Amino acid sequence: MSDVTEPVHPLQEGPLYPAGHDRDAWLAYWKARGQHWRSEPEIDAGRQHYLSQCMAVVPDIAQGIYPFKGISLSRADLEWLLAGHEDGRGPVDWDDEQQRGREGLDMRGVNLSRLNLRALPLARLRAALTWDEWTGATTAQRIEAQAHLEYCDLSHAHLEGAVLNRVQLQHARLTNASLVKADLSEAQLQNAQLSRAQLQGADLRKARLTGAVLREVQARQADLSEAVLQGCDLSKADLQQANLRKILAQQADFSLAHLEQAYLHDAHLQEANLRGTHLEDVDMTLAFLTGSSLRQAYLQRAYIRGAHLERADLYRVHLEAADLSRAHLEGAFLQGAFFDRFTCLDDVQLGSAQIGCASLADIHWDYVNLAGIHWDAISRIGEERHGGEVISSRRAAKSLSRPGQSRVRKAVRTYRQLAAVLRSQGLYEEAGRFSYRALVLQRVVFRLQARQRQVRFDVRLQCWGAWFGSWFLDLLAGYGYRLGRSILFYLVCIIFFALLYLLPALPLAAIHPATWLDALLTSLSSFHGRTLFSVHLPAGHLFAFISALETILGFFYTIILVALLTRRLLHR
Repeated sequence: MSDVTEPVHPLQEGPLYPAGHDRDAWLAYWKARGQHWRSEPEIDAGRQHYLSQCMAVVPDIAQGIYPFKGISLSRADLEWLLAGHEDGRGPVDWDDEQQRGREGLDMRGVNLSRLNLRALPLARLRAALTWDEWTGATTAQRIEAQAHLEYCDLSHAHLEGAVLNRVQLQHARLTNASLVKADLSEAQLQNAQLSRAQLQGADLRKARLTGAVLREVQARQADLSEAVLQGCDLSKADLQQANLRKILAQQADFSLAHLEQAYLHDAHLQEANLRGTHLEDVDMTLAFLTGSSLRQAYLQRAYIRGAHLERADLYRVHLEAADLSRAHLEGAFLQGAFFDRFTCLDDVQLGSAQIGCASLADIHWDYVNLAGIHWDAISRIGEERHGGEVISSRRAAKSLSRPGQSRVRKAVRTYRQLAAVLRSQGLYEEAGRFSYRALVLQRVVFRLQARQRQVRFDVRLQCWGAWFGSWFLDLLAGYGYRLGRSILFYLVCIIFFALLYLLPALPLAAIHPATWLDALLTSLSSFHGRTLFSVHLPAGHLFAFISALETILGFFYTIILVALLTRRLLHR
């Protein structure tokens, strides 16, 4: 055995060997020796000898024996251990593919919390049991093998291929760290800093990353299935082809991230921020995105079958060639969304009684097939609601402010757009319902304009006239879309005037109807103009006045009904 007073790995050779603890001198010395990752002065010979004895300890999982378990290590200790790793071969160089099979430092059971380990070459580090070792170990043995790295600074560190599964890494700083193909499954990474970290191909299954910062992280083909990412910052992250199945990422920030071809089946992303995110070719089948923001996101060719997007913000989202069959979009904001002829909307749910309908203004439909949508379930589009009330109602309309009035006009425009696109695809009944709602809301616009005191009186008068005319057309025949009203109006007029003809104030016996049947026949004849021209009545007689009034009413009724029916037929 060598003398304990002599260093095991002497480094005194060379004129540059510094004396004392001058940090700058040591940095220059390590750089000259090609060990740029070292920053601390060399440990003394006694410490070297002690660590050498520890390295000779044979690990025993059953007994919980590991080389450095229970030992308090410093950065200087780790630097010396890395330099002398495997009889002086040094740390694992991940860039050399032939070295990727080497074992890194064995830090199982070691407490390294709060240490500064910046930029250390810790590739293939062993801080926990491997999968094969873990499956054969007891719970107590698994816990004993776990290293503690809480609050540890591992910025710019090289941890490629490291075994860090189930390791305690809460609040650890891993900014710009390289964790390529590292095993971080079930690791405790709450509130960790992982900005710009390299996680390509890393295993993060069931890892707990609540509140962690992963801005601009590079994690292509990483496995994050069932990971907990609630409240995480993943803005501008690169997660292309990553496995994100069943992740819990409520209120997480994925803005401007790249998730092309990622697997998000059954993922929980409620109230997440996905603004401007690239989600092309992503699989989001059965994902939960209730209340999430996907403004201007890119979802071309994405699979969104059965996904829950209730109340989601999908403003100007790109859904060209996306599959949204059986997706739930109740209450979603779809204004300006982009569809094309390859987008699948079969059995899409756009509205429900509990949540309301989606907002559908200014959508670029581009020949998308709308026949598969259940339009019958939609009574009011999202634009027609204000403060939870339908804006066509009197109470809601009265509470609308001037900026809120633009919402009514927007709803009118949306209904007309929907009617036009549905009519172009031969869905005339559905188009008729939306055309009718557009006319009803246009009447609300007339009423709101007529009540604006700052508008000139003549303009307000015109608005009141337009409102009354619209109201009468709705009452008469529902603008041609409610023909049952015209029949009811016709019967009411006939019966009303028949009652007038039975009044004793009409004593002209030659024409005065004696029975109900005579009164109905007289009213029927007058409504169609036959009595006025077939019976000579004294000038100024009340019967003549009532008959003429009924004839005029019938004349206008016929003209208006024909015009409305013609308009509706032309729309077909």
